[in-house]
Amino acid sequence: MRLGVYDFQQRLFRCGLYALDITTAPVKYGGPVILSATVNGTGAGSSGGKLTFNTLLELQRPALTLANGQIYMAFASHNDQGSYHGWVFAYKRKPPCRRPRSGAIRPNGTQGGIWMSGGGLSVDSSGDLYFTTGNGTFDANSGGKDYSMALMKLSPTLTVLDYFSPYNEASLSNADEDYGCANAVLCRPKPGRLLTNRFPSASGAGSISTTPTPERWASSPPMDRTRI
Repeated sequence: MRLGVYDFQQRLFRCGLYALDITTAPVKYGGPVILSATVNGTGAGSSGGKLTFNTLLELQRPALTLANGQIYMAFASHNDQGSYHGWVFAYKRKPPCRRPRSGAIRPNGTQGGIWMSGGGLSVDSSGDLYFTTGNGTFDANSGGKDYSMALMKLSPTLTVLDYFSPYNEASLSNADEDYGCANAVLCRPKPGRLLTNRFPSASGAGSISTTPTPERWASSPPMDRTRI
């Protein structure tokens, strides 16, 4: 069993990935892996062109996801406090990898947490990962690297493959009505149907959207949104 656990050791607030034997409960593989990462970025909280994962500001909101022989962990914030960012980590399942793959979804901006209402990341048959993000900086449509208010598609190694952002992402973001407040679930069509895979998700504006999976989300027409 794998757990993401926060603790306070030697005046440091830490987040660790634990592997437990569920029959006898001891920690396996020599103890927890303590999360840490630094990426290139000039966003809020960065220094010298580097952005470092700040455990004090980040909170693991989605469930752990086991796929591709790796454990994926994603983060948003503690109630929108501080200069947080959306982060994704990938650790080898066995034994835990001390040097994880990691990536900030908003390295040059701020916020854009991965909330998902406690659900895990969705995974397709190719092992690609899907999740939604909340309010914050969005400039991917103009060549930037910030993907707030978006449905994201990442490779198993956390490379951004594609994204879809609603036409009104700016107004939703300004009102704190997160596009990605709920889990994005991959719904596959029944055999023989002509429908494509779709991702139902809910926003903080009280609406549910179903996003199809075209060849390229980024060049798709504006998304229809249905309020409930």
